[in-house]
Amino acid sequence: MAAGLDAGGSLHTALAPLRKQLRTNWSTFGAPAAQELRDQGRHDIAVAITTAVTSGSASQWARSEVAAATAVDAAWQRARAHGWSTSWREVYVLGQLCLAAARAASALNDERSASGVQGSGGHRTAEQPGQQHRYQALEGSESCNTGAAAVAAMRAVDEALILGLPSETAQPFVSLIDPLARQHIPAFPDASPDSRVLPTTAAMFRPIPEANSIVRCSAKDLSEDAFREKYLSPGTPVIITGAMGQWPACTTWPQLAWWSRNYGHRSVPVELGRAGQPGWREEVVLLGRFVSEHLAPLVQREKLPAADSAAANQEPHSSKGEGTKVHMCSYGGGAEGDVGQMKDTGCHPADVAYLAQHPLLDQLPALARDIVVPPYCGSTGARITNVWIGTGGAKTPLHFDSYDNFLCQVAGSKYVRLLAPDQAHLLYVDDGDRPTKGRASRSSPPTAAAAANPADRTRQQKNVSVVDVEQPDLERFPLFSHAKFQEAVLQPGEMLFIPYRWFHFVRTLPPMGAISVNFWF
Repeated sequence: MAAGLDAGGSLHTALAPLRKQLRTNWSTFGAPAAQELRDQGRHDIAVAITTAVTSGSASQWARSEVAAATAVDAAWQRARAHGWSTSWREVYVLGQLCLAAARAASALNDERSASGVQGSGGHRTAEQPGQQHRYQALEGSESCNTGAAAVAAMRAVDEALILGLPSETAQPFVSLIDPLARQHIPAFPDASPDSRVLPTTAAMFRPIPEANSIVRCSAKDLSEDAFREKYLSPGTPVIITGAMGQWPACTTWPQLAWWSRNYGHRSVPVELGRAGQPGWREEVVLLGRFVSEHLAPLVQREKLPAADSAAANQEPHSSKGEGTKVHMCSYGGGAEGDVGQMKDTGCHPADVAYLAQHPLLDQLPALARDIVVPPYCGSTGARITNVWIGTGGAKTPLHFDSYDNFLCQVAGSKYVRLLAPDQAHLLYVDDGDRPTKGRASRSSPPTAAAAANPADRTRQQKNVSVVDVEQPDLERFPLFSHAKFQEAVLQPGEMLFIPYRWFHFVRTLPPMGAISVNFWF
């Protein structure tokens, strides 16, 4: 039985921290957002979110849920049509928390009844016909009533976190709901057995010429002072090997069953298909479903045996043909490394799935114990940390960041191309003249990720090239043929330093998947 729901406890007591947090959120950003909606003429949604927050009591959770669902749906439809504004995003986030509280009340009441404990006043929350069936349909789950409601409650919290709710604000909800939802992780079809492991050894790749290769350096030969002097200060890329040996993530994260077993009930934003191609979309899905439907089948097809995780931290071989060298070459040269001739094989666009640039450590703080911020980031550490999990063929378009960056490879391999800032005039950078999909607000810090296309997120800074790097249309973009680039295959256990404002394109090598962590500092 969930914490606080023993025979002497009450539903009122168990849900008290949630009601308290909702009241705080209402004062902090809910009431101002509702007033802004009234000023916009949306009195109906202002009333809905007000009702959702104020109806959280033992006899009114069902009413709160209906009102919250109305507000959330209206905010989402408005965002799809016009992008996120501050007030609408805050209404969405607060509505999701109200949904979480109402669904938690339903789950806890069902658990009490199943255990023979009478609820407060005998009330059963959300007893409308088909309510639990709706929870099951929401998550694609065949679990029991309690499990379906609990997982649906957890999803609502995750939806708020995905849209930028600070983790400390969500903590009362996570503390109550996560243990209950964890007991009812849905049984996904074709769940991955323990033997399904993403690659932790070096991938084979086409030979890369050694001319003008970037220096590869072992961590044992590179002090923090030397890194600052040789690479950080002049803005020179470098691949550092042997620096991730103390990462527990290199052992546990490649194991697909580990994700399903521990976090299968949590929801994450996943891009499906290839951006710019028909059928591309972004969905919020259970992490267990992402693993079972997209990552596990790739590993199964390859019949990969359990990998020796220690290999991820070995020094890579540097012999020709293993893709560990980095080189300079020109797009228009027609040489061995000519990008225009490169084919993306091994995966169909419809099979591509990507959890991209997501602050997963903020959403799942326990994961932070599995990584180590590179000491080369300096005494202030990393400003922002993102996790990337994708199938073969998952791509990040050519763009630059406004921070220095370490891209650390946990599992699988990624092909990376870098172009110096002095090449920008050849890259046809998007002018950013389109609606913004995510904004900072009273409910989230400016660095919080918005649930939007990564290309749209980066266009806010006018830092994305519109050219398809691997299949450039040189008739439309003739100057691109003169751009000089560097390339490499980043292997498990390696970290790549990408200097501030350096353009980079990244693709996960097929046929399986990859996991990376990047640190902006």
